[in-house]
Amino acid sequence: MPTPPVPAATMAVADIIWGFEKWKERTKHVVAPFSPDATPEQTKLTEKELEAIKALAHRIHGAGDYTARIKAFREDNDNDKAGKAAWLKWFQRVHGSWKVMKDIEEALNSLGRHPRLMVFGKDGKATVSGRGRH
Repeated sequence: MPTPPVPAATMAVADIIWGFEKWKERTKHVVAPFSPDATPEQTKLTEKELEAIKALAHRIHGAGDYTARIKAFREDNDNDKAGKAAWLKWFQRVHGSWKVMKDIEEALNSLGRHPRLMVFGKDGKATVSGRGRH
C-alpha cells in the first residue's frame, strides 16, 4: 500500500514529537491514536482501528532511527494494512488544522527559498535558478 510521505514521516517521529509542548499546541492537544489512553470518542476511530494503529506504531517505533522507521512504514506488511489505513484516515482528518505546511512555506518565503521562487523568481519571471537568469 503506497503511503503519502507526510503521514509516514509523522508516524516515524510520533513517539517523540507528541511529548513536546509546542507540538501539543500545534495539534491543538489532539489525542494521538497510538496513545495508550486513546478512545474511539477522542479519535473518531473504531476500537479495531485504534488497536491496528497501536500495533503499527509499536512496530514502527521499535525500528530504530528515522530512516529505518520510514523504511519499516513503507514495507508491504499484511499485518499492517489495517493500521496504515486507519492512520491515514485519522491523519487526513486532523492534520490540516495543524497548518504545518503554511508555516513551512512562510519560512521558505522569508528566506527566499520557496520552490516557487526557484522557478519564477521574486520578480515573477521564469528563471532556472531563481537568481534572475532568463
